[in-house]
Amino acid sequence: MTAAAAPRPRRRVPPAVMAAIAGAWALALGAQAVGAGGGLHHDALIEGPLPHRASLALFMLAWQVMIAAMMLPSSLPLIRGARHRGEDRGC
Repeated sequence: MTAAAAPRPRRRVPPAVMAAIAGAWALALGAQAVGAGGGLHHDALIEGPLPHRASLALFMLAWQVMIAAMMLPSSLPLIRGARHRGEDRGC
């Protein structure tokens, strides 16, 4: 007779991750609300008045904000599953 495995408690998303997601959405929506969103498009940055290094840095920052806002929330189940598999193996 085998004992049934106790169900694992669901782990919450760390507050820092939720803060990063919320902050990224706030930045993205704020940029659109004040009309600065169009200035972050790659073509506007290349043709704009900023030096190329500053344009590249601003583009990379905007890209990271987009990743945090849109891709991080959808990848949380995958990250959670990988963590559980690591615990099962004793990692």
